[in-house]
Amino acid sequence: FRRVLFRSVAWMHQFKSSKWSTALMAIPRLSSDLSKPLGRNDFQMGGIALATYKKKETLKYSFGAYYNSEFFGDYYIPLLGIDWNISNKWNLFGTLPINLNLEYKMNKTVHAGFALNLLTNSYRIQNKDFLRIDDYNAKFILDIYLMKNQVISLEAGHSLFRQYRMGNMVNGKADYMHDLNVSDGYQFRLAYIFRIRTDK
Repeated sequence: FRRVLFRSVAWMHQFKSSKWSTALMAIPRLSSDLSKPLGRNDFQMGGIALATYKKKETLKYSFGAYYNSEFFGDYYIPLLGIDWNISNKWNLFGTLPINLNLEYKMNKTVHAGFALNLLTNSYRIQNKDFLRIDDYNAKFILDIYLMKNQVISLEAGHSLFRQYRMGNMVNGKADYMHDLNVSDGYQFRLAYIFRIRTDK
């Protein structure tokens, strides 16, 4: 399966003499198994609206919503975010219910952490059929900074409540024909990352 993100359009605004800022983003994408010529039914349109309140330099809150025209129907999620520099060692950041990260800086080179992630996607298969994936992940992370912006990241985790379903739309509603027999499992990842940090 392939999910291709096309050029997104974003608008951001910082209000003068205010602790509030806003961001709007349009997210068009292709989501298909690419087993047939592409058509209008292989594309989705999504967007995010987010307002951020800076309580102080080390603490920001975000409120908003996410929308995507998934193949199982319109998909809306209310968003609640936090970016909290708890101390020189601890950071808590993320946007619920999509993700949440807790980071501990052991030293300048090694950072450890824990993360929760929510994944809900749908892919066009044939005609009007689709595959829906709901996957929740909990993982431990170890980041090793080779240089200021270059990181080797090690992850080990486990999926939670994983569900894969095949269906189609009937009278504007999702009809799930098959619940695929998938189970939760362990996950491991090794990655090289070029990262620009915004915290000090």
